[in-house]
Amino acid sequence: RFSFTTKNPHAAPTNLVVSNVSASSATLTWTPGYQETIWTVEYKKSTDTEWMTETVNGNPTITLTGLDGITTYNVQVHNGGNDGNYVSGSFTTAASFPYSQDFSDSPTGWTQYSGLLANVMNGTASLVSFSNVWTNGTSNGVLDGNHITANIYGSSCYKWIVTPGIPVESNARLTFDVAYTAYSGTAANPATGGTDDKFVVLISTDNMATWTILRQWDNAGSAYVLNELTPAALSLNFDLSAYAGQYVNVAFYAESTEDNADNNIHVDNVVFELKPSCEKPQNLAVNYEGGTTAAVTWEGEADKYNIDVNGTVTNNVTSPYSLEGLELGTTYTIKVQ
Repeated sequence: RFSFTTKNPHAAPTNLVVSNVSASSATLTWTPGYQETIWTVEYKKSTDTEWMTETVNGNPTITLTGLDGITTYNVQVHNGGNDGNYVSGSFTTAASFPYSQDFSDSPTGWTQYSGLLANVMNGTASLVSFSNVWTNGTSNGVLDGNHITANIYGSSCYKWIVTPGIPVESNARLTFDVAYTAYSGTAANPATGGTDDKFVVLISTDNMATWTILRQWDNAGSAYVLNELTPAALSLNFDLSAYAGQYVNVAFYAESTEDNADNNIHVDNVVFELKPSCEKPQNLAVNYEGGTTAAVTWEGEADKYNIDVNGTVTNNVTSPYSLEGLELGTTYTIKVQ
């Protein structure tokens, strides 16, 4: 006795894959349903009602062009008979470079997920689509208006928000502002008991299949201590030169695995841009413990800087810089460029 099943000559195509997604194009490939060599491809913006149509002959692939950036498209690939049997999918086009997001409105093309960082990084778990794990608003009155916020609290807080795909050019950088507050509605200093808490910035070059950590703040031995972030805006920048010529997604991740400290992490002014020829120094600080001297420190890539102390400029200095001969009872304003 022998049994077999005949193939349906009108079977739908399968295994629709979207690749090489840019700000204006995307490539579709699929597996034929039977032996057909002609297909009808329909696609449209997810907000439209009318489909655009292309006919494909020969190889089961097509590159769609003339698309709008940071836009979600729905697609259907029909078999040669176009008799209602089709495979469907969707994709979101990338952004263009340079790119900036100030969160004055709900950010287009950004996506949110849940997934424990350790499991996502080792491949034992995938990101699960979620809504509103990060919120857009004026929480805690920090960062000068609308920004995104994640509450870091609880035993299962694994909150991701991810940029659209960004094409990185040579000599590019990522910049953003971050602040850290207590959960309360004011700009209060964060609670410090969250030994399990994390804030992490990650980057992906394969459409979120794998991730690389750019920087991690935690309270368990990291070089960057989460509890040292404050309600005051901290401006950060990351060199993306190693990713030139690639499309990247950047993720901001907030984690808590215990019910202890209840805090909010805030992010604003996310920018992908070319590095300026003269980099602005960062993290200017003054250590004054009394007397007539103080130590000024900052971070930057230049060899020499100019320091302005109450209008008096000294050229070609480096960090740390020692202020001497200070007058007691006098306020000093420091600028470094």
